[in-house]
Amino acid sequence: MSRTLCQYAIVRFAPFLETGEFANVGIILLAADQSYFGFEIETQRYKRVTNFFDDMDSRLYRQTVRELGLELERIQTLIARQKNTSASDRVDAQALFDELIRARESIVRFSQPGVVLAEDPAQQLNTLHRYYVRRSFVTPEHRETALARGIGQWLRDVNISERFTPARLGNEEFETPKLPFVEQRNGKAVKAVKPLSLDQTTPIAILEHADRWKFRIAGLRKRGLFDGRFLFAIDGPSGNDKRAKAFEEARGLLTDIEANVVDYKDREGVIDFALEA
Repeated sequence: MSRTLCQYAIVRFAPFLETGEFANVGIILLAADQSYFGFEIETQRYKRVTNFFDDMDSRLYRQTVRELGLELERIQTLIARQKNTSASDRVDAQALFDELIRARESIVRFSQPGVVLAEDPAQQLNTLHRYYVRRSFVTPEHRETALARGIGQWLRDVNISERFTPARLGNEEFETPKLPFVEQRNGKAVKAVKPLSLDQTTPIAILEHADRWKFRIAGLRKRGLFDGRFLFAIDGPSGNDKRAKAFEEARGLLTDIEANVVDYKDREGVIDFALEA
């Protein structure tokens, strides 16, 4: 069976223009020779998106993809009609595709186009969607950036954000990654807050991420590099499956190292810790 040249682009949802953060939420694909234009947008399994942008109203995502879907359906209809129209009445499918993905400052953006040869464009579209969207989970580091934004706002709400600055704990021989909230007095770190995402896809990944941070903080204390107070604000999976059990086990790992642990949703718990002298 012959293969057709297809162009595709990843649909990206970027609600906060100032940060540049985005989530892959769909795929569009054009097979101009077959007058085919297809798309798959995440309209059902979007909890990972709204979790990542935790300070965003989920209705914004639903409204955005609904409006995008209508526009893509319009383009799909225009291109599909070419099969039954004369050459003089045909639209320029390539021009439509290029204009759609043109770089612009908006909530919906598109990646640079890719090219693939496919026997069945519709099947290829589904394959690309599974690869780039369904398997495109936000990394713990990206999720933790979103959690930190929320905590930063809470600290501003109670007028203590100036007490905390991003900093590393330790020295050149043993040092943590940069933490978003560290309070220092006379050049010494006395308090730190670390938002920690424990919502990985498997139980072992949850435990490994928690254990990595247990090792870091325990190492600081063992070496006398940090004797201050430390808070983990942890975010975990919903439901009551094996991941939830691993999440609770991970909570126990973190409490073993003289660290306070609260659920990220416990806004008052985070603020109380930050306010304490």
